[in-house]
Amino acid sequence: VNIYNASEQVNISATQGKTVCWQYWFNDTTGNNANTTEYCFTVQNTPPIASTPSFLPNLPYANETMNVSFVVTDLDNDTLNVTIRWFVNATNIFNQTNNSLVNGTTLLSILDNSNYTKDDVVNISIVINDSNELTVVNSSAITIQNSAPLLTRLQIAPTTAYTNNSLTANT
Repeated sequence: VNIYNASEQVNISATQGKTVCWQYWFNDTTGNNANTTEYCFTVQNTPPIASTPSFLPNLPYANETMNVSFVVTDLDNDTLNVTIRWFVNATNIFNQTNNSLVNGTTLLSILDNSNYTKDDVVNISIVINDSNELTVVNSSAITIQNSAPLLTRLQIAPTTAYTNNSLTANT
């Protein structure tokens, strides 16, 4: 009895939900033949993903508006619905929903500085739905920095001064 090992590698391209089956048939030179049971699997959904959120500015001051951008992708090229949830001190304060997005879309969301003050902690949560699965991506937290004081208008009197004058400054 001779035993032979055989292998076959085949690359297939099948979209999600499609069933792929295979079966082996054997024969020899004397006319004997046999076959295996049919084996099948269904191509599953690949969950959508988002790139790491990028905040600008990356160290925001209390008087600056923040924005975040990221890219959403889906290997199955499903239509994507994305919700961006902004959190300040662990409280959800604003949501932005974007529907019917295509693979590779770059999203931008803006949070006005009226929503936070110095030392607040801001982060986002991205919820991506491809109609089959939800993916949640959480950003790192960013602490709002203290803004430098702002002097809007300084008036010095008298406008013409001599060495023996006292000067007065008003805002």
